[in-house]
Amino acid sequence: MDTRERSTLTVKVSNIPQSAIAQDLLTFLESTLGKGTIFAVEIFTEHQNWKSRGHGRVQFDNPQAKIEALSLSHKRKLLFKGSHLSISSSFNDIIVRPVDRRNRVEYGGGSVLLAGVMVRSDCMGILESWDGVKMWIMPERKKVEMFVNHEGECYKLEVNFGDVWETNGCSLDGGDGNVDAILMKGFCPKGRVLVGCLDEMGTLEYGQVYVRVTLTV
Repeated sequence: MDTRERSTLTVKVSNIPQSAIAQDLLTFLESTLGKGTIFAVEIFTEHQNWKSRGHGRVQFDNPQAKIEALSLSHKRKLLFKGSHLSISSSFNDIIVRPVDRRNRVEYGGGSVLLAGVMVRSDCMGILESWDGVKMWIMPERKKVEMFVNHEGECYKLEVNFGDVWETNGCSLDGGDGNVDAILMKGFCPKGRVLVGCLDEMGTLEYGQVYVRVTLTV
């Protein structure tokens, strides 16, 4: 996707007083926009003496906070340490993550990642499972990222939309209840590793992998 068309939660900020540090800017913006509205702040500095260059970037937690900040800047209502902050949109986030908070399933959300093969159209043979998985669904970047903790290490599984053949919502109780799981059938390109997934049943063709993510809502 062309970065000029990508939706982000980050803005470029200029006219930052040189005496200000990132924490000062974060505190000021949260006092204006509300606590928890700011996700990340960076102020660019000189390489040799680390002096502030007077500009940087701010990443918001949600689109509404970004829109409000842009509006306040346009109205010259962001007076910070005697300077009116100037804000404009950025096409790259400081830290890549989903724009829509509903697409962020964080640790402790009760999510489970199951990897295996389909033995029937309505039954999946489980090869490996991981509890407490963090999952980020990013349609703006056409991919899904899953973070798996395994034996004291954290691994990231990245699935590009182009590698997914089919996606279905399903119910774990097998009935007509609410959808509480996502079944993805996809292709794992050569050179990529799906953590801990072994074809013990001997039913996978080369490159095939089936993943089910269970969500606790």
